[in-house]
Amino acid sequence: MSDGNYIKISRRILDWEWWMDMNTTRVFIYMIIRANWKEGKFKGIDIPRGSFAASIASISDGTGLTNDEVRTAIKHL
Repeated sequence: MSDGNYIKISRRILDWEWWMDMNTTRVFIYMIIRANWKEGKFKGIDIPRGSFAASIASISDGTGLTNDEVRTAIKHL
């Protein structure tokens, strides 16, 4: 059983249309790392595996990007 400390990324990510956009890539990888690897709860709400609760501001804090950069990256995704 996995302990949730690892993620797997295919080498084909290098062919992804947004790979060269570092802000979008950073937000994408941040989201993959933050996503629940098992069922969880946030403030009484069930958060399924593969999801996580976040705000633009929390993603901004976690990535070092501005709120506007995060919004643009999320639009790309």
